[in-house]
Amino acid sequence: MEQFKMELQNYNLNSILNLISDTTKKMFSNDRPIEEIPYAIKVNSEFQYKKFYIAAWDLTDLSYYAVKYCSNLTLNKPTFEEFIYLISAYKRFEGLKQKQEHSKIETDQDMYLFIITGHSQKQFWYQQSYLMMNNFFRNIQLLQRIANKFEKKINVDQIIQKNLDMTVEDYNRLLFLLYSYCIKNNRFKNIKISKSIIQKIPSLTEKKLQKIIDIYTCSYQEIKESSLNELFFFTKPIIRTSCKELVVSNIFLLEKLLSDGVYWYVRNYCYDKYKNNDFTNQFGYYFEEYANELFEKNLSSNNFKKIQETNKTKLADWHLNTNEFDIIIEQKSALVSLKTKTMYPDLETLKKYLNNFRKAIKQLDKTEEKIQLKNKKVVKFIVYYEVLFVTSILKNYLMKDLNLNNNDYTNLFFVSIEELEILISVLGESEEQFNKMINEKIILEKENSSEKGTDFEIIFKKYGVNQNKYIESLKKDFFSMIL
Repeated sequence: MEQFKMELQNYNLNSILNLISDTTKKMFSNDRPIEEIPYAIKVNSEFQYKKFYIAAWDLTDLSYYAVKYCSNLTLNKPTFEEFIYLISAYKRFEGLKQKQEHSKIETDQDMYLFIITGHSQKQFWYQQSYLMMNNFFRNIQLLQRIANKFEKKINVDQIIQKNLDMTVEDYNRLLFLLYSYCIKNNRFKNIKISKSIIQKIPSLTEKKLQKIIDIYTCSYQEIKESSLNELFFFTKPIIRTSCKELVVSNIFLLEKLLSDGVYWYVRNYCYDKYKNNDFTNQFGYYFEEYANELFEKNLSSNNFKKIQETNKTKLADWHLNTNEFDIIIEQKSALVSLKTKTMYPDLETLKKYLNNFRKAIKQLDKTEEKIQLKNKKVVKFIVYYEVLFVTSILKNYLMKDLNLNNNDYTNLFFVSIEELEILISVLGESEEQFNKMINEKIILEKENSSEKGTDFEIIFKKYGVNQNKYIESLKKDFFSMIL
């Protein structure tokens, strides 16, 4: 750490932050979260050509350490070559830190979970930008439209109105305008809303836009004092510099916050005020209604029904049927803590989150016993809202943890809400194709090949399913309002 710290202290803080911001903007524009930098070194009078790789997630960490250890009293601005050297110094420091963190893990099974979750949750979402955008439109449906159907203790729109003097609808519009502006202008002092937008939607004012900017903007001091360390940028990715300029530390992070919409604002407000999980529990009802709307739009009422729970037994949520399958679905709306979105996830927090899946497996098994099925093949879906990766590995971990035989659960699928939307759209258009895809999924689960994988993505590619039609319809609704 000391060597890395000394290297950073040679340079002006604002200059480093500007370089990081400019670099991530370029990477984002090129849809390359990993950038390849060719360079040459001279060995025995001959040049050897090599490559250096810059990753967007490394630059997030570098921003944090720059704020922590650099100063604007130093006027020295790094050249691009010196900037590359700083990234290299960070990687050396990170390698040493990794060894220290791994030495704290006691069992092989925990090490397996630690490494896989750490790499995937820290890195993979940077490489799948479309998932972030799709979740933004999904959240509009959940927290702007569906939330209004429910008369509950927590009224999402009232919270936004009371605290920010705007509707949830305008919050989402202004957040999208901020994101759209920052894609092209990663350093700015203020933002003007075009007259054409104001004429179409008079409620979108620059005063309200400034409130949205303030929510996601932080000072040097806030970064230094936060216990979240580098994860603090996941909550406030815009930095107010000593030059009174606003710098987007990493545009990928702003897109990640866009994807969550008003969720974290409302969740944090409710937790601070009520000190309970009422909002997250209520969000579970929104998620169930979201699935109901998805089914209603694509399927005949004969193809799905809500499973009614008894007082004694907690059952799964839905029963779908085709001419070949009975499909039992349990939904899980919980979002994973920030503590797990790092290379070194907090295992206690992660295991607590995975309890949702342990419960889901038991609910699905119990439901299969309780409800009347029609002698078809039974398939079980755990449909989760969080953006997770390598779920086949998480499934293997849970099978071992619960002392279950994987071969007995080749009909159990971990299904993201993104995948469910695509599958239900396919089922609505062609039951035959849907059945083929489910049969292929069962085969992949039986093979359980680490090389081939078991993801639905493999099957979607094989059948030429390359669009989420349900999200596309939500996207059209949003742009019809703002354009």
